[in-house]
Amino acid sequence: LEHLEQDEATGVIAMFIEGLKDGRRFIEVARRVAAKKPVVALKAGRTQAGSRAASSHTGSMAGAAELYRAAFEEAGIIWTEGTEAFFDTVAVLSAAFRQEQPRLPAGRRLAIVTISGGPSVLASDTCEEKGLQVLPLKEATRQKVISLIPDFGAPNNPVDMTPQCDPKNYYGCVDAVMGDPEISGMIAINVGLDFPDFAKAFVQAAERHQKPLVAFTISAPQITEIFDGAGVPIFDNAERAVGAYLALVRCSEARQRLVPAGSQAGQVEAAPRSNRSGLVARSGGPSGALDEYRSKALLAEYGLPVTRERLIRTRQELLAAAGEIGYPVALKICSDQILHKSDSGGVALNLKTSEELAAAWEGMVGRFGPDRSYLVQEMVPSGVEVILGAKRDPCFGPFVVFGLGGVAVELFKDFALGLAPLTRNQAIGLIQKTRAFRLLSGYRGGPAGDLEGVARCLVALGRLMVDHPEIAEVDVNPLKVTPEGVKAVDGLVVLGSDQEA
Repeated sequence: LEHLEQDEATGVIAMFIEGLKDGRRFIEVARRVAAKKPVVALKAGRTQAGSRAASSHTGSMAGAAELYRAAFEEAGIIWTEGTEAFFDTVAVLSAAFRQEQPRLPAGRRLAIVTISGGPSVLASDTCEEKGLQVLPLKEATRQKVISLIPDFGAPNNPVDMTPQCDPKNYYGCVDAVMGDPEISGMIAINVGLDFPDFAKAFVQAAERHQKPLVAFTISAPQITEIFDGAGVPIFDNAERAVGAYLALVRCSEARQRLVPAGSQAGQVEAAPRSNRSGLVARSGGPSGALDEYRSKALLAEYGLPVTRERLIRTRQELLAAAGEIGYPVALKICSDQILHKSDSGGVALNLKTSEELAAAWEGMVGRFGPDRSYLVQEMVPSGVEVILGAKRDPCFGPFVVFGLGGVAVELFKDFALGLAPLTRNQAIGLIQKTRAFRLLSGYRGGPAGDLEGVARCLVALGRLMVDHPEIAEVDVNPLKVTPEGVKAVDGLVVLGSDQEA
């Protein structure tokens, strides 16, 4: 990467990757290189079987596909799915970067112009499925198109000029659509109507307006020759053409995201490292985990809002704590050896009176014994439940996870990853990648949650992981989000071995 960064003959860098040994160093270099020229990656070893094959072949451990994808996105590397998409992406970017000023889309809105109606419908479907926008044209543009195509043509987007369109009108029609300021680029489709004027119209309009053009042609050798000579990427079906155009969009978005090396634009200040937090970390039990009380104490030192709670051992302390906190309360077993409290009957919720609390206490003491510690905790008002997590990867180092809380994150795989530390903008970006974002934004008229509060927690969690290499994993599940703020209802910090630290 460092060599090809300086090589003037290299316009696009394409990489086949099985595994990385120093992921942080790779991302550091790739981020700098990708700001200058596109970097495309095909990652093998995305599954358990593939990882075994990659490991036996290269001797390097292939990491989780989700983490590689997140790391590559942060570095501006264009991730591709499969061999065909890999080479299609390389082809379309090579064509774009042959120009002195690369032709990249300014947005996700494009036009499809054709004389072949059926394939344009397939292309439109694929665009919508991939997040590209094929929206109606401005009325002024539409009227220009209407004046140039047969009455039975389609003047909307996609634009079907039909085979009966006078070839002399091709350029006027294509130029009107390409010149629409809301259109960022175009896909040209032609199946079997081999009129050279068709290709010339698209090439001239793209040159005039300096916008990207991708083509799908079949059985049109003259058109193919003209497109090829002008450097227009040509594909043999609508889906591949759309996928190639999407690669241009991703490249453009990646270049916009990349910030100069060392910049921390959007940084939210996390709490400084505490003098006490190392002492807290060293108090982990045989499981390698801190109990909930100590875990949340550490999280609170880094600025995460946690529930009001009291650690108690006796019935007298139990009732006094509830009186101080105020009913209703929750009662939990607090042990570094019992990590899944609900599964073992170690959680009682919404206890409204001292009688209900005492009964729950008696039941837990009967299950776990009188010499245990327990938590009396405030009940948090209902809100959107999300999960915040962090882990330490042997290749990429610490990373942060965000998704829907509870079992939903495992059931729906609705989560996003980011390398730590995070800026405020990166944290917001993680949230926006998930369905949880819609809930936090006020889904179906519901109140919007404290999005900035969630972002601050993600930034703080990343800083915690960077400051404390002895921590292997953190789990905040759930973090309850309301319009008024956020609060960590449960927390777990797991320590690594001394060797890992």
